[in-house]
Amino acid sequence: MSLAVSVAVVAPQVSLVGWVPLLTGLAVVRALGDHSCAVKAGLKWPNDVLLPPPSNDDVRSEPGKVCGVLAHARGEVIVIGAGLNIDQTGTDLPVDTATSWRLARGGQRLPPSARQEWLGLYLGHLDSLLQELPQDPQSVFDAYRSACWSLGRDIVLELADDSRIQGVVEGINDSGALLVDEGRRRTAHHAGDVVHLRPRQEPR
Repeated sequence: MSLAVSVAVVAPQVSLVGWVPLLTGLAVVRALGDHSCAVKAGLKWPNDVLLPPPSNDDVRSEPGKVCGVLAHARGEVIVIGAGLNIDQTGTDLPVDTATSWRLARGGQRLPPSARQEWLGLYLGHLDSLLQELPQDPQSVFDAYRSACWSLGRDIVLELADDSRIQGVVEGINDSGALLVDEGRRRTAHHAGDVVHLRPRQEPR
């Protein structure tokens, strides 16, 4: 029902290492969009891949997480892991914030070849982005920003020390940090768990 992929890559220069997990999420998004069973995916900072709820789902109103990315540095090598939910139905998923490729397509089961096709696309996009990163980092930064659905959203950011902040995502800087407008101050964060809040309703 799922596909888990681990890839070992050579670490880029130190100033760009933080972008490796972010661009991995972008590679997942591009592979889903280029597939013969394409779905439009987006990113929740830093590297969760989201899919919109299917049009025939009256319960889900927010995008769900279809893929998570983990990266672990070992000297000059970074091991990247990505786990993609493919054929799960609603009852197969552990939490209501998760989704699957199948659900995003309205519940239609994917063909047996879908995994192999996606894997080839993903590895190709990952390789291209890793080569582009040191050569033209700004284009990678801009491509990530274009695919990031956290921009402009009201969020709660849960930090490693168990504290939480709330604000609006203003941007992502060139170091990959999330820029949050908390009302009275603007802060930058390199790590944390983002919770997208529901869009505010305009007053009538």
